[in-house]
Amino acid sequence: MKSELDRLCQKHRIKASSQYAEAPEPIQDQWMPGTSHYKVTLRGWGRQLTVDFHMGPAHCSEPTAADVLACVYSDAMSAENARNFEEFAAEFGYDSDSRKAEGIYKACQAMTPKVKRFLGEHFEEFCRAEH
Repeated sequence: MKSELDRLCQKHRIKASSQYAEAPEPIQDQWMPGTSHYKVTLRGWGRQLTVDFHMGPAHCSEPTAADVLACVYSDAMSAENARNFEEFAAEFGYDSDSRKAEGIYKACQAMTPKVKRFLGEHFEEFCRAEH
């Protein structure tokens, strides 16, 4: 059964193309054995968004546009909705004294304008969609 987000991706003809990738160096040892790493490019409305995407070993197929959008939106909004790094760290159980956690926060912050630019005027519509 397709999710609301899958249906929106289909309606707006958002396509995902993915290539296998190596685990990023700084976090290579954090992944469960069998995790698949991808470089995924989303295309729609004459725009594109390319992101690193990781799927645990229980996932047997390549990521869909809806899978990727659900994750990048969640990451972007988690940083945008936090008042500051300390609140972000508390929300996700990170040590607020951790450089690694701060790096995650900054990566999530950097994703926000990219997601907004890609979705453009459809941002709110996609934000409300369940996956």
